[in-house]
Amino acid sequence: MRFLIDGQTLSTPEIHRGIGVVFKQICEKLVLHDISKEWLITVRDRTELKHFSHAVQKRLIPITVNESLNQDGYINQTKHYSQLLNQVVTELKIDAYWVPNPLMVNVVLPTDLCNVTIFATVYDLIPLLMPDYYIAKWPDHIKAEYKRRIETLPNWADKLIFISESAKKDYEKIAPRIANKSLAIPLAVDHTKFRSYISPRDKSQEPYILFTGGFDPRKNMYAALEAFSYLVKDNYQEFSNLKFVVVCAYNEQEKRDYEHFAAKLGVLDKLVLTGYVEDEELITLYRKASIFFFPSRYEGFGLPVLEALACGLPVVTTKVSSIPEVAGDLAYYCSPDDSKDMAIALKKALHDRANNQSRQQDYIRHAKEFTWSKTAANYFRLFTNTLFDVNTSGKLHFYKIAYVSPWPPQRSGIANYSYEIVRHLKEYADITLYVDNEQECRIDTLELPIKNISALPKDIDKYDCIVYHIGNNTKFHKEIYRMAWQYPGIVVLHELNIHPFLADAFLNTKDEHLYADALREGYGEQGASSYDDVKSKRINPDVWEFPLSHALAKRSLATIVHSHWVKEQLQEIENVFVIPLGSIEKSNITVSNTDRLLKERLGISDQNFVIATFGFVNKLKRVPEVLQAIKILLERGYPIQFIIGGELIDPSLMIEEKINSLGISENVIVTGYLNDEDYEGLLKLSDIVINLRYPSLGESSAALMTALGYGKTCIVSNYQQFTELPNSVCWKVDIGDLEVPLLVAYLEELMRNPAARKQLGKNAAFFTANYSSYEIAGKLYSLAISRVMQVKKLITL
Repeated sequence: MRFLIDGQTLSTPEIHRGIGVVFKQICEKLVLHDISKEWLITVRDRTELKHFSHAVQKRLIPITVNESLNQDGYINQTKHYSQLLNQVVTELKIDAYWVPNPLMVNVVLPTDLCNVTIFATVYDLIPLLMPDYYIAKWPDHIKAEYKRRIETLPNWADKLIFISESAKKDYEKIAPRIANKSLAIPLAVDHTKFRSYISPRDKSQEPYILFTGGFDPRKNMYAALEAFSYLVKDNYQEFSNLKFVVVCAYNEQEKRDYEHFAAKLGVLDKLVLTGYVEDEELITLYRKASIFFFPSRYEGFGLPVLEALACGLPVVTTKVSSIPEVAGDLAYYCSPDDSKDMAIALKKALHDRANNQSRQQDYIRHAKEFTWSKTAANYFRLFTNTLFDVNTSGKLHFYKIAYVSPWPPQRSGIANYSYEIVRHLKEYADITLYVDNEQECRIDTLELPIKNISALPKDIDKYDCIVYHIGNNTKFHKEIYRMAWQYPGIVVLHELNIHPFLADAFLNTKDEHLYADALREGYGEQGASSYDDVKSKRINPDVWEFPLSHALAKRSLATIVHSHWVKEQLQEIENVFVIPLGSIEKSNITVSNTDRLLKERLGISDQNFVIATFGFVNKLKRVPEVLQAIKILLERGYPIQFIIGGELIDPSLMIEEKINSLGISENVIVTGYLNDEDYEGLLKLSDIVINLRYPSLGESSAALMTALGYGKTCIVSNYQQFTELPNSVCWKVDIGDLEVPLLVAYLEELMRNPAARKQLGKNAAFFTANYSSYEIAGKLYSLAISRVMQVKKLITL
């Protein structure tokens, strides 16, 4: 799916203000975590991407809008910009468009944009709700444009996203029809910045009340200063050294007027006007303050309240608009129209601060419920579910699907994967399973009809579409590949490089043409020449130069892959869908009696740090390199047990001989093939899971996704498809001369730092639950099937 973000905000002053903060935070989290979409963004200049991290810049595809958008009149601008975007939508086959600030009149709203699913984020209706302060003072053309947007949005946008329930209700009062297409997704705070830690040099010498705002009538700056004067005058002995620190940008006239008012109130000597400050200085001001004062008359969300709570500050604010949604019952509420009531609330907050420090942790815990990760995950669910609904016309299309795959209890990760996919996909499709082990399949085969794969050719006409799963195991995928080649459908590539499989399955057999055709059709003359060399010179084929998946993908109706890296290798092929591999979130795990018995059976000591790697062990898994790292750590005195949880399928590695030669046999356990119960038990018992790959066949790793779903601390190779995993989810080891030293350093740091392990595990579980669940994968499969069926219908018309 291709998703276009409107990036006009990048070239406006808002990029450095609240709207810009929200826009950047959502993009940072969403673009890195949601790999099911290609992310495009409109820019006026590619240098505008500098506002994002390097990792996000790599994922964003900039669409440069060179034409000037500064034509005369909003109507002309709207038509012009809409025309440009309609061209982009058509040529690049854009599925959805998101405009992050549709009511800011310094960006153009393309309300003539069509044939795309449209999302719009609305912050507030302040100009409309407080007209005397805003709209009444605007020029007529801006006033008309703002009202036009308010009236147009409900019909134009498919979904309206509000930053609070309050803002949503405000809009519904003037446009009740939006209720069925709107929802509130709360904002958040960056807890890596806004936190309560104070170093000795940061401690304040003088107590002060912190106020952030601006010379905007709704911020109540004059009433706030008056409240402060009442507080000091009525309690002078107690608060004689208290300051009032005001953070806001101002011009000279605003400063003179405010200082004149302070002098009139007799508190000029206690007023500190900071002017505009950068985030770092603002955070220090929060941390050093006694309390935070925010008597706003209206807020779309009220980010400053959340920032203050995150820093452990008592908050005095008003019970209006969205603020109670943010502060809950932890704030000291006051009237926005009564300065004396404000002074009473300020005094109570100051007294409680002095006498009850324990509440600080309540503020911090409450603030931590609001994270940008949660906000972005809510956007992801909305975007994905809406696109699902749009493509299924708001109802389930029960297409008849033949699903061809290995199936439990076959010893295949793809078998287990398919079971979970089908468990969710059957809600959206009429599925018949085709396997080569129908007599041995799990008894609970999801109450679906199941047939032998040999019956598929005569059943072909019964189905709207066929889904084939292709991996590198000859035993399980030989017949599936044969069927996929002869009867094209949707092919799921679990590895990009299937050359080893095709060579083993078909080279020097009666079906050798399948191997030859994969070379010739996939790589033209170069592939044909390679085949001739293999046959005439009797040389082994180069499995790395020709991955052999291209020909099958070309002749298939569509291809499903699990990473953008694999899709990029198939870039000349149309209808390639990226669907995350899938995982089950099981972070809240407890060690059972069965697990304890497993621990005793394998001889795992409670005193040891357990490091594990899982899956079939071949030369790609880097186990010899991991053993070197374990040897170094043992020599440094770390109590480690390393578990190789899987079958040794490459005798040339001589793993057991290497373990003995390193002298670490007492600290290494080789389990062989694990049944599901033992696999799960060992995952629970592991402190760190290592999943290295080099070279790579472009394969998916079910073992890795399972470990992440269990909330395990994971280390992977910083290579190809694994680079797409967010850095917050796992640590990545570079390939090359530094591989072993880096692995040693990472393991050493993680063993020493339980807080880092805990946070990585928490991030991993959140990632799998919100972006890589089988529930989401099932919907994405259904989307892919729907797209294929739409194309088939167009072809037959």
